Amino acid sequence: MKRPVLLLLSAIAVCFACYRERPGELHLMMGSADPSLAAFFRGRGAHFRPHSRGFDLASDRVSFDCLFDLMQFHRRAADLCLANVLRAQPQDGPEPYRRRIAEMGNDGQYRERESKGDLPWVYDPTNPRACQDGVHKGYVARSNVNPMAELAAGQQHMRLAAAYQTALEKLGAQHPDWVVIPSEPWHESE
Repeated sequence: MKRPVLLLLSAIAVCFACYRERPGELHLMMGSADPSLAAFFRGRGAHFRPHSRGFDLASDRVSFDCLFDLMQFHRRAADLCLANVLRAQPQDGPEPYRRRIAEMGNDGQYRERESKGDLPWVYDPTNPRACQDGVHKGYVARSNVNPMAELAAGQQHMRLAAAYQTALEKLGAQHPDWVVIPSEPWHESE
């Protein structure tokens, strides 16, 4: 009778040990990991293990640098979303503002590219910028920025930046000799 009880207790202990965060690992619950995120971590040499509710990262300097780059990317992407909304207003000039998109390569470099999609056309023959001939006669090209979608994307980027900053602070608590960014609001000056 004692043997089955001991086996049951040891099985529970093993399950608990497997569930707990392993020493030297950072357990992040951020939803299922995007394949591009996995490629980013693995491309940089970080020890990354995805699971159904997030991912585990080794608690080392490579992971710290990856998380820092991701936090910076999402901060800058949030700023770009707001800039898209502000610049999308009708303006003087021959061409309306085209949406800019933030991208990050596997090397961690931030890039912006201009959207190449079609611009929406609005019929307004009295507008001085309206086309005078051709297929779009009387139509005015507008910006391809959807302000509501940009604001929602900006909020998502801010949430992700805050989550990565929290992960950085957790790593910083494990390694006090590493520099951790203070949790203050950010504003990049141009």
